[in-house]
Amino acid sequence: MSVGIFALLFLCSWHYFALFIALVAIIGQDEFQRMSCPDRKLGSRLFLGIITTLLALSPLITLLNLPNLLYPTLISALWTVSFLMIAGKHLLNPLPLQESVKRVGVDILGVVYLGATLPGILGLRLIDLEHGWSWVVLSMLITFGGDTGGYFAGRAIGGKIFGTKRLAPQLSPKKTWEGYIGGVLLGTAGAFFAQSQLQGCSVLTSIDCIILGLVGVTLGVAGDLFESMMKRSAGVKDSGTLIPGHGGILDRVDALLFVSPVLYLYLMIRLSS
Repeated sequence: MSVGIFALLFLCSWHYFALFIALVAIIGQDEFQRMSCPDRKLGSRLFLGIITTLLALSPLITLLNLPNLLYPTLISALWTVSFLMIAGKHLLNPLPLQESVKRVGVDILGVVYLGATLPGILGLRLIDLEHGWSWVVLSMLITFGGDTGGYFAGRAIGGKIFGTKRLAPQLSPKKTWEGYIGGVLLGTAGAFFAQSQLQGCSVLTSIDCIILGLVGVTLGVAGDLFESMMKRSAGVKDSGTLIPGHGGILDRVDALLFVSPVLYLYLMIRLSS
């Protein structure tokens, strides 16, 4: 799937990337609902998928020629309408009342989980309509670098420095502190690679790369652990079966969901200064 995303970035315009994000929003929300509420009907899953898609595509608002003050107002209005739609859905079908809070909570968590993170990935692409793909590649290099570095460092020296102390034993017993450090090193190296090889990322300084490597890999690990927590709560191994042998789409983008929004906010502040 990573190869496919790279190909999409290099060969297609931002329009197709936006369609890809919409597809991820719908499929990801469907996986979340199936995992959290296996008895949830198709209509309900599709309803939440549409809401999530609208939120995921919210960065497209920045392409409109509007006064700057209107953008946060429109985003806030979109979130308000999304909440009211979810509330209305449950008011129309409140039974059984004893489980109403749980059902509302699951819906809101699913929408926030993807609706607040996917806009970060699309936002990176829209920073520059011509070269914005380089910022998405940067987020992927940090994320996948952290994952790859963590895997190999964990296998090579896991437990040899910090002993039996694990990073998050209740959620992922195999994750080690040695792996985390290895992930930070390779993720930071990915940031430096993007800075030196991608024209759009050349404005980054060495300090930027170090900060993004450390923060990005940490967030990537958090994203992976967050999805592991949800899967363990649901009693499932994978979020879905979309990708044979690799699980669902959430299993592929869980870390990227946490990395991209923060990278996007960092760049918005960094590039505007």
